Amino acid sequence: TLFSLLLRAHMCMEPPGDTLERSHIYAAIQSGCVPVIVDGGHRQYDESQPTAWPWRRLMPSAAPTHPGDPRVVPPTEEAAGGDTATLDGLDYTRFAIVLNASTFGPRDEPFRANHKWHKLLISLVGSPRLTALRTELERVAPLFAYALDDTTCAADAAARLAAGWHPPVGVGTAEQGPPCDAFDVYRRLLARAWRVHAARIRQTDSDAA
Repeated sequence: TLFSLLLRAHMCMEPPGDTLERSHIYAAIQSGCVPVIVDGGHRQYDESQPTAWPWRRLMPSAAPTHPGDPRVVPPTEEAAGGDTATLDGLDYTRFAIVLNASTFGPRDEPFRANHKWHKLLISLVGSPRLTALRTELERVAPLFAYALDDTTCAADAAARLAAGWHPPVGVGTAEQGPPCDAFDVYRRLLARAWRVHAARIRQTDSDAA
């Protein structure tokens, strides 16, 4: 079966399909298979831009270069409600292998023009780096699953905390406590985005006045 293959795999390729993302990453993470994600690789998207995988921190230190630039600009602490360091998303390099589409060669010959990516992945098998990635992957896995309801979600989170689980940086604040599932992360990041957006509107109105 698919899951038996995932359980035996060290790494799982997650190339772009109809869009830059693919739902298979959820199955890979829940199975303990280190995802190999790709920035770019789709004709309709600029491969120089990072792909917005779930809860991914998108270059928080970079400023936008043009209107509509998808890179995140860190807001002031006041605008973010004091959570700039704890609600900016996940650092995928801690639990996934991040490659650029250019690694695979020209777009017309994806995965065939060179084999650098293949050699890179083989060199990671059995390495301390892969072990570290899998350790962090186990820690973020609960954030890519959905509980049946809020009660179950809270109970699952309490059980994980009792077992010594520590949520990764980027998806919670001390006041909120650790997130219990993927939907909880979504609600937190959405609420933060709205606070930041509202603060920027207030600042724009203030500057105009």
